[in-house]
Amino acid sequence: MENLQNYVAERKASEAAKEKKAAKKEKAAKEIESLTVKVASSSKAIKVTKAEVAMLERIVEAEAGGEDTVGKILVANVIFNRIVNKEFPNSVEGVIFQKSQGKYQFSPVKNGRYWSVKVSDETEKAVERALSGEDYSEGALYFVARKKTTSSNIKWFDNNLDRLFKHGGHEFYR
Repeated sequence: MENLQNYVAERKASEAAKEKKAAKKEKAAKEIESLTVKVASSSKAIKVTKAEVAMLERIVEAEAGGEDTVGKILVANVIFNRIVNKEFPNSVEGVIFQKSQGKYQFSPVKNGRYWSVKVSDETEKAVERALSGEDYSEGALYFVARKKTTSSNIKWFDNNLDRLFKHGGHEFYR
């Protein structure tokens, strides 16, 4: 029993250290240069810092790590579409960590997976393509993995939004 308690304590400490290291890395990168991204579904452009690129890569990996490249680009596109929409925060960080009724909008942030993913080379390349203006989103502001969410969540999507299309395991809405 003591070994199990020690293991659990060590695991928690290790996870906390990983989260702290990732947050420190993102904070340090935040102070470095930014780039301008033209959002294809809008006439607007946004500024994205290197720290925000790291955040974007992390959320894309957490949300679409098992998807193809287009699926990953689509997740990044939704983040950009939200940034230029007045109903959402106007930064990558603001969108990723936005809460509605006390709950994070992106499940990997809510369940902590955002902090533990290892960003793949494929995800980095997909995010780079999205940053370069590649957009398949048709202006989507939301996406959901129907098989991985609750029936009440699906009901909200179906009753309150317009479904645009399905790609891989995600359905995209506006």
